[in-house]
Amino acid sequence: VWAADIRTFVMASCAHSLKLSEHMGRNVRPLFWVLLLAILISLVGSICTILHLAYEYGGINLNSWFFGGGARAPFDFIADKMKTPTDPSLEGWVNTLLGGGFMALLMIARHHLLWWPLHPVGYAVSMVWLMDQLWFSIFLAWLFKLVIIKYGGPRFYQLARPFFLGLIAGQFVTAALWLFIDFLAGMTDNVVFWI
Repeated sequence: VWAADIRTFVMASCAHSLKLSEHMGRNVRPLFWVLLLAILISLVGSICTILHLAYEYGGINLNSWFFGGGARAPFDFIADKMKTPTDPSLEGWVNTLLGGGFMALLMIARHHLLWWPLHPVGYAVSMVWLMDQLWFSIFLAWLFKLVIIKYGGPRFYQLARPFFLGLIAGQFVTAALWLFIDFLAGMTDNVVFWI
């Protein structure tokens, strides 16, 4: 739920809200409880809505992945592993130890080296499907910001911000435009960009 799919990507919103509140000099603790309450209310509302729509229209008619293949996938995976068991994997244990050691090194470097640019959370979420789709965009944003600040300074950074915020706004305006086209056409799946 925290970093799996853009429709359920709660981690970034919560982290940004808490950081903005901290930056503004506000007490973060009440905001944490408000965010937790909002997540719980939206979770209950989402479950009730899904149950209502699934019983009203038939879940498989709404989305075959969410109500069919996606819901079965973990159980199919476990059933397959139970049908064809494998021996313990030395390679798997070694990779787990190497990954844990690398994560420990990233955490130590982040804590002790002020100049260290890599955050350990980036390594933890690097294998998630969403990051696989978005990593290049995130890398480009970081690279542009680095070049603008290094060679243009804070003044040029402030001048360039509206352009980059306009790119983000353009993504949302385009999505809204296609939603409007779907409404006018009376059909869905006029997809240009899936996420």
